[in-house]
Amino acid sequence: MFDRFAIADGLHMNDCGYACFAQLLGDDIVRFVGLQLGVNAPSDVWVYQPL
Repeated sequence: MFDRFAIADGLHMNDCGYACFAQLLGDDIVRFVGLQLGVNAPSDVWVYQPL
């Protein structure tokens, strides 16, 4: 499965891998900030369709 998100060296992420990582990190930030402000994150925060 990791092969879909890595370049040929099998170690570093490709564009799709970085996009998924960025989306998940962004979702966590939105969720954390929402909790700090007492606001619920949108229900689709965890819904992500890879490139």
